[in-house]
Amino acid sequence: MKEIEDKIRILADKWRYSQMEASQICRDAAEELRVARLTIDSLNKELDLCRRAVPQKPKAPYQHELGWGKGADE
Repeated sequence: MKEIEDKIRILADKWRYSQMEASQICRDAAEELRVARLTIDSLNKELDLCRRAVPQKPKAPYQHELGWGKGADE
């Protein structure tokens, strides 16, 4: 009976430590995601500032130079 009791205690400790480890991994992952999101947000703001600083040329409407029946086959 003592042997079974010891095995159950060992199993309980393993379970507790695995739960703690999984919890810590999840916390670390959440923190990494938060930092990544803040980095992306700041880079997007910087990109917007750069786009405003550089004048943008209006884009010409797309015109296909080679129409139907034009090109090497004529």
